[in-house]
Amino acid sequence: MTRCTLPNRRPCITSTTEWMGRPMTVTVGLYPFDIPGGPRAGDPGEVFADMKQDAPIAAMLSDHCTTFSIAMQHGTPAEALGKSLGTVPVWQIVDGVPTMVDAPASPAAPIIAEVVADVAWIAAAIACHGGQP
Repeated sequence: MTRCTLPNRRPCITSTTEWMGRPMTVTVGLYPFDIPGGPRAGDPGEVFADMKQDAPIAAMLSDHCTTFSIAMQHGTPAEALGKSLGTVPVWQIVDGVPTMVDAPASPAAPIIAEVVADVAWIAAAIACHGGQP
C-alpha cells in the first residue's frame, strides 16, 4: 500500500499512560475522512508521545512514534505493531502472591496500547452513531 499521509488539520485523541511508573502523554492523529483504497475515517495515522521529565527517553519516544506513524500510514494495523514488541519478565504481586509476569520492554508498548484502545473507542462511538463518524 502506498503511504496515505494525513491532512494538515485532523482530529486527535490525547490520553495518558505510564511506563515503569513514569507518566506519558500519547496523542493519536486520526484520518478525518475515508480515503478510497486506504484508511477509513477515524483510523489512526500518526502518534506522538511525551515524557516531560525524562529528556533522553523523550528522544527515543519521538523515534518510536515516527516509525509507528509511517507504518500506520502504509496500512499496518496498530494491533500488528503491538504484537511485535518485546517484553521482559518482572515480579509483581498478583492477589497477594509474587508472580512473574511479562512487562513492556520499552515505552513503545504502552504507546501502541493507547493507539489500539483509541481505535476500539472510535469504533464503538461510530457504531453508536449508526456508522457515521
